Amino acid sequence: MSDTLSQPIEEMTELRALQAQRNERLLGDRPPPQKDSAARADFEQNVVQDQDAIEQRRQRVLDWAEKASPDQIAALQAKIQEADKAVRDAKPDDKHE
Repeated sequence: MSDTLSQPIEEMTELRALQAQRNERLLGDRPPPQKDSAARADFEQNVVQDQDAIEQRRQRVLDWAEKASPDQIAALQAKIQEADKAVRDAKPDDKHE
């Protein structure tokens, strides 16, 4: 993985999206075990695929972090915090009163 900041940020963005997708799937309509076993197997397969993709992205970020300097890691953290703040500021309805 390159030492530029764009690739780790993209990996982190993909990682977060995959985690959100997996969480939505887990919180969504899970087929009951006593019902359609094919639907249940399909659901479980999708969850396993999501988890595998998450682990791959996580490993790519870890590989980059092992090669990166402390300054590069700090710069990445700052960029991620800026992006998170921008998202929070763009959604004022999510704020507590």
